[in-house]
Amino acid sequence: MKPLRRNHLLIPSRFEDYFEKKALARYAKKNRPRLVNHVFTILANSCVGAQIYRDLGLRFDTPLVGLYITPEDFVLLLQDLRYWFAQPVVEEKTHLPFPVGLLGGRIRIFFRSDNTFQEAMFKWERRLQRMHYDNVFCFLNPLEQDFGFYPSEEGYKTHLCSVETVNRFLELPYSNKVVVTNKRQLAPTNECVFMRRYFFLEYPPYIGIISCITGRRIFDRYFDVVHWLNTGKIKRRFWRL
Repeated sequence: MKPLRRNHLLIPSRFEDYFEKKALARYAKKNRPRLVNHVFTILANSCVGAQIYRDLGLRFDTPLVGLYITPEDFVLLLQDLRYWFAQPVVEEKTHLPFPVGLLGGRIRIFFRSDNTFQEAMFKWERRLQRMHYDNVFCFLNPLEQDFGFYPSEEGYKTHLCSVETVNRFLELPYSNKVVVTNKRQLAPTNECVFMRRYFFLEYPPYIGIISCITGRRIFDRYFDVVHWLNTGKIKRRFWRL
C-alpha cells in the first residue's frame, strides 16, 4: 500500500510543513474565539483528541493523548470509566518500538508517542487528575486500526472495527458521542459522520491530515468540531476540502 500524501494539493512534500503551519495559524485565529466551552475532557481511541486540544490551544485534560486503543477495548473502557481509570497500568513486553501497557489486566494501550513506559506513566497519571467526568466528549475512530503492529496485511484485516462494536459505542450513556467512518454500514445514526470521499478506499487516510488551505483536519472537514464541543450537537459540513 502506497503512503497517502498529507494533503490533497499538488504541494511538494518539502513545503508541506510550511503550508500546514500557516494554515493551522489561520484555523486558530478563526476557531479559537468561537469556542465557549473550555472545560471538558475528550476521550478518543486515537490521536484525534490531542489534535483537537492542540489546534484550539488547550491543555490536555484527558489521559488519552498520544496513544491508541482498539475500538473494542475503547468501548469496554467507556462502559465503566471510573472503574477502569482507577486500575493500574502494567507494562507489557512486545516487539513494538514504543511502550505498551495493560490497564486493569485487560485493556491494551499503545503509547505510541512515548519512548519509555515510565515516561508514559508520568503523563498518564498527571493527565488523569485533570478529568472532567461531568463534561465528557467521546470520539471513536474506527479507521485507524493496529496496522503496523502486526507483521502482515492479514493482521490488519482481522482487527478491523466491526459494526457490532460501533453499535455498542453508540448505545453508551454519554450525551456527546461521534464516530467518523468511511464505511456506510458503520454509519447508521446521526452520531456517525460518513466520509463519502473515501468510501471506495479499503485503507482510508489518516483522519488527522491537515488541509493546507483551511487548516482543518479531515474529520473537521466533515463536521464542525467547535460546534460539537460548544453544544454537543453534530453539525455536518456540506462543502469539503
